[in-house]
Amino acid sequence: MATPQSWFVGAGTVLLVLLVGIGGSTAIATDSAGTAMQTQTGAVNTTLDVQDVSGSVSYTNPATIRGTLRTANGTPVANEQIRLEIENRTRLVETDGNGSFAFQYRPRSARTGTTDVSIRYIPDQSSVYRGDAATVTTSVTQVTPTLTLNRSPSRLATGDELTVTTGVRVDGAGISDVPIEVRIGGTLFKRLVTGSNGTVTTTIRLPPSVPTGEQTVSAVIPYEDRAIAGERTAESITVELSGGAATSPTAATSDGSMEQPGSGLQPLVSQIRSFFTVPVTAAVLTGVILVVLEVTVRRLGLYSDAVPESEETETTVTTDADQTRTTDTTVTTDTDETHASESTDDTTISTGGPTDRMGQALAAGEYDSAVKIAYESVSDELRAAAGFQNGKTHWELLEWCEDSALGADQVDSVRTVVEAYDRAAFTTDPMDRASAEAAVERARDFQVDSV
Repeated sequence: MATPQSWFVGAGTVLLVLLVGIGGSTAIATDSAGTAMQTQTGAVNTTLDVQDVSGSVSYTNPATIRGTLRTANGTPVANEQIRLEIENRTRLVETDGNGSFAFQYRPRSARTGTTDVSIRYIPDQSSVYRGDAATVTTSVTQVTPTLTLNRSPSRLATGDELTVTTGVRVDGAGISDVPIEVRIGGTLFKRLVTGSNGTVTTTIRLPPSVPTGEQTVSAVIPYEDRAIAGERTAESITVELSGGAATSPTAATSDGSMEQPGSGLQPLVSQIRSFFTVPVTAAVLTGVILVVLEVTVRRLGLYSDAVPESEETETTVTTDADQTRTTDTTVTTDTDETHASESTDDTTISTGGPTDRMGQALAAGEYDSAVKIAYESVSDELRAAAGFQNGKTHWELLEWCEDSALGADQVDSVRTVVEAYDRAAFTTDPMDRASAEAAVERARDFQVDSV
């Protein structure tokens, strides 16, 4: 027979699941206009055919790609506006009465030399058609862009905001959809994509991890052997002693030195705000509700520890200590899980799958190896569950995930692992334990439910 306590616990569990579900709801992939994209919708199969491009093509020497879209039995998909994806960008084109279409193609991320460029037909959500893909073979030549960087202010302190604007241009015209990495020193802070005018602006709140003194802010196009050449430009900034805005009033300390007001307060407030995400807040509120309900039930006398005599079950005597353990509600937060995952010298880690090897590498202080295994685990998961193709770079994996139907939390997990992997595999900067543990934790929790 259900007791009032078991009813409240069950109701609280359902409420917790619903609230956390709201905080971690799955996002739907959209194009640049915010329109939902799908690759499979209706029941009618289609066939996408495209013609190879003769001669060379570059961003400054675009090619015209021609093709047709028909159903599986050869009927043209005639006089319709269709959505095509090429180089992780989508565009709308019109078919004629024969299902034929044509559009201008300016390569950006395509590899140089003779290469196969993938084109996908993405039907609308309400379409009766299913999606299809084809490749066009062409010869891609490289164009070197002009990369600009502006930062403001040039002098700041820990907790201050640094505004960075970068632009990519060729022959004076801005290029959209080009990835830009913003780094301070050797640390990657933001990964951006240029807008329609070829520029993008971001704001970075300077963390305590950035050393004081002269530092370098750089913008990097992370391309190698691509249609748009990889470029790097940099500007210097001066980082002053932490403790609020560099231009804010100062106060004299007992020893006569000058101290910035609010020293250490702003980073602490930022950490608290970042900790209380929607799922964590929901879990805390649910725990409080359960405790209030428990106290209310007991005060009203609606709950008894006695087991009804009609029930032929073992009698369990509940002590005060047991009751305390029963009624205490523990809410596990992201921070708790992080501490629980920290390895010590006394931790015994078994060998086996990627999770075990990640933990073993962390315990041994081999943080670069732990991050590389974490990336292996995530990419294997994508290949197994989402058909992610071999041969793609880690940045292409991230781009693919950002354009897929993965949830926002899943994409954030992939981004954390990819950025850590880029640092571990391709820079000389030593990987610190906190960054390695963050990447490992995201890799352990990463699962692909649907794409």
